[in-house]
Parts: sequence; C-alpha cells; structure tokens
Amino acid sequence: MKKILLPILLLLLVAPTTTLLTSCQNEPLEGEFGTNEEEDPEEEEPGEEEPGEEEPEEPIGSVVLLRRVEVTEGAINYTLNFFYNSDRQIERITKSNGTNKEYLYDEGAVQRVVFSDGSFYRYAHEEGMVSERRDFDANESLQERQVYHFNTDERISEIDFYVPEDNNYVVKDVFTYDENGNCTSRKNEITDVSVNDTQTDYTYDERKNPFMDFTPNIVLIDDIPSFVNNPLTEVMYVIDDNETIYFREHEYEYNESGYPTSRTSVDEDENVVQTISYEYYQ
Repeated sequence: MKKILLPILLLLLVAPTTTLLTSCQNEPLEGEFGTNEEEDPEEEEPGEEEPGEEEPEEPIGSVVLLRRVEVTEGAINYTLNFFYNSDRQIERITKSNGTNKEYLYDEGAVQRVVFSDGSFYRYAHEEGMVSERRDFDANESLQERQVYHFNTDERISEIDFYVPEDNNYVVKDVFTYDENGNCTSRKNEITDVSVNDTQTDYTYDERKNPFMDFTPNIVLIDDIPSFVNNPLTEVMYVIDDNETIYFREHEYEYNESGYPTSRTSVDEDENVVQTISYEYYQ
C-alpha cells in the first residue's frame, strides 16, 4: 500500500497552521487605504514591527473588502487585519500571534510577498497573468517553485510544484470548477508512485464570499478554494481507496448584503473545531 502525503499547503480557512488565516501592531501604518507608493523590493526590511493591535482605517469605494477576521481553534485565538492600497489591492495582512505579510507591486502587478520572518515569494508574469511563484527563505535560498496554468476563463487549472534540485515537477494540483466559478475539486497528483494521490472536494452555498473583491486573488490560491461562494463541506480523501483524510462542514451567519459574519466548522464527529468571525469595511 502506498503511503499518504498530505498536500503541500492545507487551505487556510480550514487548517490551524496555515499562513494566511495564516497572516496587529502598535505603530500606525503609513497610508492604510490611499497610498500606492512603489517600494524597492531589495530595500524591504520586514519583521521590524512588534505584534499588537492595529486598527485599519475606512476605505473609499463601493467594493466590499474584508477588514478583520477573528479565529478560534480550541485554545488558540488570533486576529487577522487586512490593509489595502489606493487601488484596492491587498497591501498587508497582519496576524496577532504570528507572521505578517506585505505585498509589493510594480504598475499594479504583484511582484513579491514579504514575510516578517524574512522569507518571501517572488512572482513572474506572462501576458498580464501571474505565471510563476518562487519561494525563498530568509537567506534568499530558493525553496520551491510553482508554475501556474489557466483555463479559458482565466481561472487556475493546474499548479506544478518544483524543488530546486529537480527540473521536473514533483507534485501537481489539478482544479475543477462549477458553472459559478467555484473550485469543486483540487486533485493532488504526486510523481512518486509510492505516495498516494489525494483529492479535496467542495460544496458551496449561494451567498457572497468574504474574498469576492479581494485582489489579486492569486496570492491566496494556497488558502482559499473559492472567491465566489462559501464552502459548505470540504472532504479530502485518498483516490485509490477513497479513505477520508480530512472532513469539515461549515455553517454560516450572514449580513443583510449576503456576506458571512461568522462561520462554525465541525469535523466528521460533529465536534466544533473552528469558529471565525468576519468584519468588513463599510
């Protein structure tokens, strides 16, 4: 029997150790909503701010943007704050008990995601689309490379994962969508034949996703299965024998505009494993 390898990155809103819901400060931010000054990635010095509470300012505009997420997972509680530039693109995500992220752009195209621990992602573009992401540690050593493929609707259809010492991908994720643009399955195919391929299937409600207006959403592809509707169930299983590895069922409360204000997640035994509250810019 082949051994099981979980996907390289579990989805953020589901797993407790992910980087964005895996990524609040005492010092005020410069230009929270309003500035869009270009920064030189080479001069970026992340990690100088101390964790704390930081209050996002109100934006201007008609889009609905996520302001704050509060997460409880057992005895663990943390808060994520979201800050945007004048183009309504994500500028920074801070986490009260963990690593913060800063997003750097060049003429509106995301170039880097810089983490407060010194590590960073670097993006490449082709024909106006993100084509590749390279992950570096704090010593600027390449750790992984991801190559993106898109379908005719400009949605991610495949991600190929490479390690530095190999010219061939070692893992690829294949995406399937419904007619609304929700990812209904993410298949994790591994080139090592001794390791089982897995797949995660999703079902959705018909309400608005908190990240519907989040841009660029490519930077959350490891964390968020859909930017359209909200997942109701998530089931990861071994393709060969259908063994369930991971199960979550979600229940939401919504505001008058149809956006979630809270989510409660249970496992296969109906134990509550996570609660999330959402706050938006008004």
